[in-house]
This record gives sequence, C-alpha cells and structure tokens, in this order.
Amino acid sequence: LNYVKSAQAAVFESTMKLVGDALHNSESADRRRQAASWTVYRATDTLDGGVVLFISVFDPVVPGADYWVPQILNEAFPTEVQALYETYAGAFADGQILLNLSPVVGS
Repeated sequence: LNYVKSAQAAVFESTMKLVGDALHNSESADRRRQAASWTVYRATDTLDGGVVLFISVFDPVVPGADYWVPQILNEAFPTEVQALYETYAGAFADGQILLNLSPVVGS
C-alpha cells in the first residue's frame, strides 16, 4: 500500500511504469517473472488530506526475489537511480505498508 501526495501521483505512476519496464526488460528470468505477476492499482477516490492510494499486487510472488524498488531502478538505470529514487521517495505522503496476504475466500 503506497500513500502518495496528490500533487505527486503522476510522478509516482511514471516511476512505477519505469519499474515495470525495468522488470519486463531485465535479463533476469526472476525479474521478468516479477513483471508478469505485478499489477498496480490506483484508488479512484482520494483519502483524507488528498492522499492517493496505490496498491501493488504480485500474484504469484517470485520466491526469493528482491522487490525493493530502489534496487530494481538501480539495476536498470544505474546512472539515473539517485534522481529517480529522490522523486520516488518524495512522492510518499505517509510512506508505504508492506503486507503478506493469505487468501480466505476464493483462489
């Protein structure tokens, strides 16, 4: 769950698209499997304070894979990673929450 400043929502989306491109175009089979299982959702309505909620879902998760966004950006864009990270980190309103979920109903 990513809580993003409304003024930074477009920048956050652009960064997530770069992450998706990095995963998809990686030479690593694990990274390409991550790309194939990744969906990013944006909440239709803003939260209190104009915060925009983005939810990333990896289904299935690639066992043992590294999901840390700065590392993925560094692998694909090593000369641009510092600026990309600063833009990415600056978009957060209240940070992010990482969750492991177990299905209760359905598959």
